[in-house]
Amino acid sequence: MGEAPSTSAIRRYNRERVLEAFSGAVALSKADIARRTGLSRTTVAGLMTELLDDGTLTRSAHATTLARRDIAGRRPAMFAVTPPHGYAVAIDFGHERIQVTVCDLGGRVIGRGMRLVGVATDARTCAAGARDVLADIVERAGIGGLRRAGVVAAIPEPIDLEGRVARDNIDSRWHGVRPSQVLADVIGGPVHAENDANLAVLGESIFGSARAMDDVIYIKVSHGVGLGLLTNGRLVRGTSGLAGEIGHMQVRSDGAVCRCGKRGCLYTLCASEFLTPYLHAVTRNRELTLDNLAGMGRQGDPGAGRLLRDAGSEVGAALAPLCNALNPRAVIVGGSLARAGTWVIDGIRETLGDRIEDRVAASLNVTTGTLGERAETYGAVSMAIGVIDPRSGAPRPAARSVSPAG
Repeated sequence: MGEAPSTSAIRRYNRERVLEAFSGAVALSKADIARRTGLSRTTVAGLMTELLDDGTLTRSAHATTLARRDIAGRRPAMFAVTPPHGYAVAIDFGHERIQVTVCDLGGRVIGRGMRLVGVATDARTCAAGARDVLADIVERAGIGGLRRAGVVAAIPEPIDLEGRVARDNIDSRWHGVRPSQVLADVIGGPVHAENDANLAVLGESIFGSARAMDDVIYIKVSHGVGLGLLTNGRLVRGTSGLAGEIGHMQVRSDGAVCRCGKRGCLYTLCASEFLTPYLHAVTRNRELTLDNLAGMGRQGDPGAGRLLRDAGSEVGAALAPLCNALNPRAVIVGGSLARAGTWVIDGIRETLGDRIEDRVAASLNVTTGTLGERAETYGAVSMAIGVIDPRSGAPRPAARSVSPAG
């Protein structure tokens, strides 16, 4: 019989188990570590003291995980692997604005900036705007001498595996260009471009309402309809990068003409440009915007509420086959219309309740996202700092080893 391992060997082994627990996570509490390793809390506490003393781990006060102040309840102390020097960048190209977030390589936000853009502004001009906002943040934070690691951009279009826009939409500012190439040319250095809904589902699964869930559907209802899928903890993109593009699923054979050229797409029943005209006669405001509609919903306006609930029902009908096929743990509802009160999510819940199999419904949580309009940014940060591999869409085997996103 071989000799029993020494106490020091066991301690070294357990120390490695604690460090391995951070794979795929930005930061963990002691309870999280105990749960991931199976070690007792007493053992974890002793090892944590050792790892903090030698600088391997850092308390959240120095390496916070995009700390959220709007989550109720007392937050446990969080710990992270001490990051190398440098910074990462997340850029969210929205419908009418560009948001840039710079963080250290442990996920702590260093600075944020925003620039408004016109809906017809071309891709290169938008890229230049992002470059200028980024330069301003870097200068104000005094980090110009540090290494820039990953740069990840959220694009409101499906991106194929070669980095091209996967749908030919001539109305898009990204039509006919490779977003990652345009951004790299203007900003300088490698940039990874990813669909915004894909990044949003990652953000919610790592930092938000679907934290630690492996099977999640994220539906974004706003100026358009987007969907991000997480299966077995891995982002689903599909063969052509079109996985989750349910906005152009035909739900009415005689419906309104969609911008894709077909009739009756889901997009024509729940996107803002098709909803707001229904309220023109009621409000006598022919310039009604998405913000107006969301505000009316929050204020309990019955006309807006009816419209939003119906839109939610249409979304629920489109999601039902997906839920039956994939058996997700959660459906997370995001986008501007998710912030218009509970109307949209109520419509989704009711329709799903009527249309999905009982055992699927029993394990399904339908809720709004906790990250709000920053879900895409949080997902981009997770890629930019190396928690998620930008190529595979899966957690890295060793999340603490950060390399530029390509």
